[in-house]
Amino acid sequence: MSKPMSVQGMSKMEEAKNVKDEDKLYLHEGILYSTIMSPPENLKGLKELEGRPDDILLVAYPKCGFNWMVAVLRKIMAAASGQQEVSQIPPLMEFFSPDMQKVCMP
Repeated sequence: MSKPMSVQGMSKMEEAKNVKDEDKLYLHEGILYSTIMSPPENLKGLKELEGRPDDILLVAYPKCGFNWMVAVLRKIMAAASGQQEVSQIPPLMEFFSPDMQKVCMP
């Protein structure tokens, strides 16, 4: 069973303390990523990920209103489904290990 997200976040912070500054970032297809939060195997695993016809992907550049768009998307989905709006953060694929990506995609 996987650890709760808050525990995972704390272990990532502890892990980051032991990483040299020059090893904290890496270049993937011309973009810098955090070695701690988005290790190379996470991004490689995304290439194997198969979407379903009813999946919704929200793509945004950093600092361009992503959280606002998540809130709007949640409201739209709640209104369309007739269900109560959920407040949990949607999965951010680049932060999930390949094993976790498989769990999220039944």
